[in-house]
Amino acid sequence: MTKAEILAKFAAGFEVGDKPYQDNLVVDDINTTDDELRLWAYDANFFPTDFTKWKKQYKRQVVEQVLCSRRVQESNLAIFIDGVQIRKRDLNG
Repeated sequence: MTKAEILAKFAAGFEVGDKPYQDNLVVDDINTTDDELRLWAYDANFFPTDFTKWKKQYKRQVVEQVLCSRRVQESNLAIFIDGVQIRKRDLNG
């Protein structure tokens, strides 16, 4: 995929967690590349938050929710949240 295709496909980002306290994962349109999707984490009020400081159980839930999304499953991209790699790109696929 090209960077433009990735930005278009993931433009909506991801809403994760339970309402009304959902967090938002927003595409980093500057650092996303043709084979990497980079996301920034924001809280429900769209203030930046640090994914590395989230509770372990919640991080696991968020990663699972992102990786199970059809958009992600249909793509062969390395995925990062706040610089933390949650999925490697399959070089054979």
